[in-house]
Amino acid sequence: MAQSKARRAEQPCGRWIAVLVCALLMPIATSSQAYDQGSQPPPTTAYNSQWEPYFAATGVSAILTEFHHLIAQEIDNLSHIPMGLTTAELTQIRARFMAELHPRQLKANMSQALKQQLSLQEQSELAQVLEAKFLRQLQRLEAELAQTEVRRAMRSYQWTLKNRTPLPARVALLDDLNVSLGQSALEAELKVELRKHLLAVIATIKGGEVVPEGLLDQQLANYRDEVALQISDNARAAYLYLLKQVPSSELRNWVSVLNEPVYSRFMTICQQTLSESFRYARRELVAEARLVMNAN
Repeated sequence: MAQSKARRAEQPCGRWIAVLVCALLMPIATSSQAYDQGSQPPPTTAYNSQWEPYFAATGVSAILTEFHHLIAQEIDNLSHIPMGLTTAELTQIRARFMAELHPRQLKANMSQALKQQLSLQEQSELAQVLEAKFLRQLQRLEAELAQTEVRRAMRSYQWTLKNRTPLPARVALLDDLNVSLGQSALEAELKVELRKHLLAVIATIKGGEVVPEGLLDQQLANYRDEVALQISDNARAAYLYLLKQVPSSELRNWVSVLNEPVYSRFMTICQQTLSESFRYARRELVAEARLVMNAN
């Protein structure tokens, strides 16, 4: 009997998920009404701060810093969708995210994976790559985007480009830089995995349903493409303005440095660990759902 319940709960719920996916993709007005965000529990895995300089230099820390904002944005969107989600349930959803996928926990998971997968020689080589002055220059320029005056100047510059299209070779070079940095790919993965986990948590809370990973991938395939394109477009627009004074020959040197295998390997490990952290949390969610179904 328990097994039949579990099988029913794990039947593909494509229509239900599709409706929620469409609702989350709709433009939604923001609300000024706040809800109880609860406490932020510490990570369950010890965080090795040895890797913090690496996370900072590669932009991993900056991307994970957006985690709180992204969750708050997703839950605010949910509060406007007529799904019957109560304030208590919204708070519960956020609490689950922060308990299982706190940014510090994600860094701890990445640190453990890096320690296991990067040799001491590779760590030394990576440290040398990250000493490149242009990385600090990029961080400084990107930090300036937080200033209202800089954002206004960038929008004005983008307007001038409508009448003076940049050289295709320059645009291609900036796209190469963006790909080599690996930050856009990591940011896109974070947003997609967060959305997948949100759907899985809601399915469990509202209907006691288990959503298969394959169904999540299928329903969010278009979302993944759209997010990746949007992030890449934003990066290109920012670099066109921020790096307008940097000669193309220098940019090519930057790309050459970033194409060192150890840098790519570092960013790949971080991205894979991020994805696996979310998948592990969803496996735990499935286990909990089965326990509840078996108990009933």
